[in-house]
Amino acid sequence: METSISNEIIKVLDALCDKFGIAVDWSSENVLPYLNTLIDKCVNYEITTSIYWIFIAVIAGGFGIYFCIHGKYIGKKTDWDEGFGIFTIGLICLFASLVIIPCQIHDLIQCFTFPELTVFNQIQQIIN
Repeated sequence: METSISNEIIKVLDALCDKFGIAVDWSSENVLPYLNTLIDKCVNYEITTSIYWIFIAVIAGGFGIYFCIHGKYIGKKTDWDEGFGIFTIGLICLFASLVIIPCQIHDLIQCFTFPELTVFNQIQQIIN
């Protein structure tokens, strides 16, 4: 079972290497440790970018809350159009953060529980 899985992985990697014009000698002892390092770096990259986007989304959500509250008060004190514009920007920021955060949390869960799927998805994106 394990041999057939590793043969399938080698076939996929060979197809990917052919797209880039790279020839790999799979009998070399250096290939598999390098491949493990490359997979670790790929998963760590996805984890890091997901944390970055969660951080950006939290900041956008904070600004969204501030703009919603601030826009509501500006609308009461001055012209409604100005307050409505700020309120709308706040809602857009809140909506964006509420979409980005769950998607990135899903990516983090995937990276920690099934990192091979993350690498597989990235290889698929490169091939397509």
